[in-house]
Amino acid sequence: MNYYLQKNEVEDDPDHVEKDIEKQKREASCIIFPANKVKQGWDVLIMLLLLYTALFVPYKVCFEDQSSDAQFIFDCWVDACFFIDIILTFFTATEQAQGVLEVKKSKLAKNYLKGWFFIDLFTTFPF
Repeated sequence: MNYYLQKNEVEDDPDHVEKDIEKQKREASCIIFPANKVKQGWDVLIMLLLLYTALFVPYKVCFEDQSSDAQFIFDCWVDACFFIDIILTFFTATEQAQGVLEVKKSKLAKNYLKGWFFIDLFTTFPF
């Protein structure tokens, strides 16, 4: 794993740099990195579920009177995946300027809450 120091944290003192690296490693515990293969696979799954939702749900609303039990269970599974994705997004590092990864959980949560969280939350709950 590569950890990138913020420019203002880099000093000439090697001990200070090592302490900063150790601090960043502690802050990165339980963080999902964007280059993680499992995370990339999850993102592909979410993309396919979004495509399904965008194409098939309007079709069902317009042309199908009732859905089968299997279709209902699948739709609940899709909603559960979207809800899990909301939780995972709170723990996913984001890339900042110059390739620096933000790994502080408080900043990740704050950025997500200021950005897509409420849209994701609103669109996840079935009506």
